[in-house]
Amino acid sequence: MISSLRNKKKLITFSLWFVIAAFVGTIFFVWGVGDKVQSQLYAAKVDGVTITDQEFRDKVENTRNQFRQLFGNNIDEILKGDTLEKTVMETLITETLLRNEANRLNIPASDAEVAANIQSVQAFQTDGQFDQQLYVQLLSRNRLTPQIFESSIRRDITLKKIEDLIRQSVAVSDQEVEQEFIYQNTVATIRYLELGADNFIGNVEITDNALTAFFDEHKEQYRVPEKADFKYVTFDPETYKGEFITSDKEIENYFIQNKASFNEPERVRAAHILFRVENWDDEKAATEIYQKAKKVRKEIVDGADFAKMAEKYSEDSTAQNGGELGFFTRGQMVPEFENAAFTTNPGEVSDVVKTQFGFHIINVEEYIPSTDPTLDEVKDEIAALIKDQKSASSFRTHVYDTYKAILDKSNITAYNEQAETPLPVREIKGLTAAGNVEPLNGMPAVAKRLLALTKSEISQVLEVGEPKMIFEMTEKYDSYIPELEDIKEQVTADFVKVKSLELAKAKAVEASELDTMDDAANTLKESYTTTPKFKRTDPINGLGMNARLMGDIFKAEPGDFIKDVYTVGSNVYIVQVKDIIKPDIATMDDQTKEQIKSSLFGVKSNQAVQSYVENLKANAKIEINPRYSQFYN
Repeated sequence: MISSLRNKKKLITFSLWFVIAAFVGTIFFVWGVGDKVQSQLYAAKVDGVTITDQEFRDKVENTRNQFRQLFGNNIDEILKGDTLEKTVMETLITETLLRNEANRLNIPASDAEVAANIQSVQAFQTDGQFDQQLYVQLLSRNRLTPQIFESSIRRDITLKKIEDLIRQSVAVSDQEVEQEFIYQNTVATIRYLELGADNFIGNVEITDNALTAFFDEHKEQYRVPEKADFKYVTFDPETYKGEFITSDKEIENYFIQNKASFNEPERVRAAHILFRVENWDDEKAATEIYQKAKKVRKEIVDGADFAKMAEKYSEDSTAQNGGELGFFTRGQMVPEFENAAFTTNPGEVSDVVKTQFGFHIINVEEYIPSTDPTLDEVKDEIAALIKDQKSASSFRTHVYDTYKAILDKSNITAYNEQAETPLPVREIKGLTAAGNVEPLNGMPAVAKRLLALTKSEISQVLEVGEPKMIFEMTEKYDSYIPELEDIKEQVTADFVKVKSLELAKAKAVEASELDTMDDAANTLKESYTTTPKFKRTDPINGLGMNARLMGDIFKAEPGDFIKDVYTVGSNVYIVQVKDIIKPDIATMDDQTKEQIKSSLFGVKSNQAVQSYVENLKANAKIEINPRYSQFYN
C-alpha cells in the first residue's frame, strides 16, 4: 500500500487539492514576514467574527485556480477587473452571516456527520474504504491537521443545513409551471434592417479639436498601468539534493506506530442484481418476485451475460454499471448478503439471497484474503517513505534558513554580494497587476501582492505549486496617461470606430420613426431580412444575442414595428415583429413538467436564500478592512 501511495503521490496531491481547496487553501501559501502587509490582518469582520486576510487571499487564489482548470487562459476575459475579489468577499461574508445564524438557531453538525462526510471522500479511501493513515498523511502533506480540516468540514455542514432549511420554505405551484412553460416555448419571427458602422467611416470628420475632445473624455482607457521589475530566486523540491540515512530503529518505530495501516482485511469484488420487495406482508407479490429472481439466475447460469441481465432487471442504482459493487470488506453489507458473497467462490453466482431490500443474485468476481505483513516485508517501503519525509522537511528548512539569511542582508542583491555561493537569480520586467509576465502569467493575486512592495524590498516566500520563490523589487514605474501625440494613431482609430457607429445609429433612429418597416427599407434603400422561428433563449439568426432586443420582441404584438434601434457589435438594427406563437399547454408532458418544476424550485430557493441573507445583512455589523474596501459595496 505504501509503495502504491508513493508512486501516485502527484496524482493524489492533485486530486486532494479539489477537496482541501474549498476549506483552507494550498495553492498559494506564504511564509515569513517579508511583506510590509502582515498575513493575519483581517479582511472583514461580521458581527464580531473575523474573516482573516489570509482566508480572503487563499480563497481568491483557489477560486482563480479552479476557473483556470475549467477555462484555461480564458479566465482573464471571464474575471475582468475586480470581479473575482468582489465575488469572493461577498461569498465569505454571506457564509459567515449564515453560520452565525445557524449558531443562533442552534443548528448543529454532529461528530457522526463530520465523520461520514470525510469518510466518503475518495481521496481518503483505499480500495473503497476510508483509510485513517492515508487521511492523516495527505493532510500532513498539505500542512493541515485533522482538527483544522474537520473544523472546516463541520462549518461546511452547518452552512449547508441552514441553506437547506431556508430552501425548504419554497414551493412551486402548477400555475407557475405553466407560465414558465409558455415563457420558455413561445417562439417569434422578426424582420430586420441592418446598418453597418463600416459603411459610415468615410463620413467621419477627423479634426485636431475633435480628437483632443475625444481623448479628454476617454483618456482613462489609455492609462498605462503601474509596473515593476523584479529579480527572484527559485527553490524546486524536484531538484533539491540530499542524502538521508534511515536507521533500522526508525523503520521499526514507524512500523510499530503505524502497523494497522499495513494490515488489509479480506475483501470481495462482486456485482449483484436486486429484485426489490416493497411490502413483505404481501406474500403473493413477494413470491412472484422470488420466482422471477430464480428464473433470471437460471438464465445466467445457462450462459446469459450477468452485466446485461443487471442492466435489464436490477432495481438498484448500480444497474447502469452492470450491478458492479466494487470491493467491500466484512461489515459493509447486511449480514445475509455478506455471508453469501464471502462463501461463494470467485467466478460463481450465488443462490437467490433474501435481505431486507428484496432478493439478490450475487456474482463474485474476485476474493483477496487478509494480509498482515511482517516488518521485513515492508521494510524497504517504510525506508523510502521516511526518506521522502526527511527530504521534504529538509527542503522546507533549507528554504526558510536561506530566506532568513536573505532577510538578514536585507535583500537578494545584498545577500549575493556577500555569499560564497550566490543564488541563481532570474528577472521579471514590466510586471503589472494583471500578472502578465512568466512565471506569474495569469496570477494577478500574486502580482498585486508583489506590486505592494517598495523598491529593494523582498517578498515573503511564495509557493506556487511545488517551487518556492522569493522576489526582490528592483524598479517601480508609476501609472500614467500618455500624451495624445504619443498615441495619436490609436486614438484616431478608436475615434473613427466610435463616430462611425454613432452615424449609423443616427440614421437608424430616423428610419425607425417612420410608420412601417417598408417605409424604413425604402428610405434606407435596403432590403430587410426575415428570421426563422426562435425562442427567447436562442440566438437570433443573423443578429446573435441582445437582451434588450429579446425582451422588447417578446413584449410586442405580431406586426409591431419597434420604435427603437439596437446595437450588436459594430452593426445597428431596426426590427419589426412578424409573429409571436405561444405553445399549447396540453403538449407539456409529465417529464417536462417535473424538469420545469425542479428548475423553478432551484431559482426560487436560491432567491429565498439571497433574500434571507439580505435581511441578515441589514441587521449585521459588517466592517471591511480599508485595504479591501473596493471589493465590497
